[in-house]
Amino acid sequence: MSKKLSCIVTDFLVCRKVIEQDEIEIYRYGYEAFFSCLGQTLILISIGAVFGKLLYAFLFVLVFVCLRQYAGGYHAKTRIGCTIVTSSCMLMNLMFVDAISELLCTHIVEMGFMVICYFLSMCVAPAWNSSGKISEDKRKEYLVKLYLYSFLFIFVAVFALKWNIKVSYSVLTTMDEVALLAILTKERRVRNEADE
Repeated sequence: MSKKLSCIVTDFLVCRKVIEQDEIEIYRYGYEAFFSCLGQTLILISIGAVFGKLLYAFLFVLVFVCLRQYAGGYHAKTRIGCTIVTSSCMLMNLMFVDAISELLCTHIVEMGFMVICYFLSMCVAPAWNSSGKISEDKRKEYLVKLYLYSFLFIFVAVFALKWNIKVSYSVLTTMDEVALLAILTKERRVRNEADE
């Protein structure tokens, strides 16, 4: 579907002479990625709406997208696989947040533990993706952005603690899920190198 939409939009732009013939493939690729991300976001928001957790779905998408672009991590081989993995992460997030907020009473300790786990696991970030290694300069740039976003989201989680504990847990759980995906990629790479 995203491929078909990208072709329609690109052809429209060519007819209007907004883009040149030699740029068609670049625009098709960009629009395909855009429509794919838009579709996945709509699926995630829809899942949140079905479960009556729209706020937490928005939080998941915001935190996941902001951190994941700099942390790297596991990538499925297909768009469907990606949608399944991401949707599963969000569903686990929604269930975990409900369970943990009901069970625990010393929220500061648990939040502190989640933050410590996050930063320890981010030692592997940014993880290499399927396209290969990133340069050391790019890695440093990504780490700076990753930590800036991380501190911002931790601030949001701490600020939200008095307002809504589930918001705090939703933000921190999403951060830990991003870290887990980075660890999975690192482990996969280590296994692949050992096999070679």
